[in-house]
Amino acid sequence: MAWDIKVLRTPAEQSLGVKQFQFPLPTNFLLFFPGIAPESYIHMIGVKEPLHIYLLGADFKVVGSGILHLGEVAPVPQGAEYLIETSWQAAVLTDFGFLAQYL
Repeated sequence: MAWDIKVLRTPAEQSLGVKQFQFPLPTNFLLFFPGIAPESYIHMIGVKEPLHIYLLGADFKVVGSGILHLGEVAPVPQGAEYLIETSWQAAVLTDFGFLAQYL
């Protein structure tokens, strides 16, 4: 599958997150948040559909993942450096090394 990757680098882009895009999300849509803050939270406030999230360490290995539902708030686990968000209906990802080119 060819992913339509959007990289959210600035604090303003990251605070808006997925809310700045059209819903429903296509199944090939991927948001990449490089450099997430330790001890921060991922929130689903104002989001219109569940999201599959992946939290990755500096080596692009998964340190946490799951589906977040509307209104949920989840802490960023220790060791997470990057956040990925996809449609909850998207194919499950297992290899994230291809994202290194977007740093």
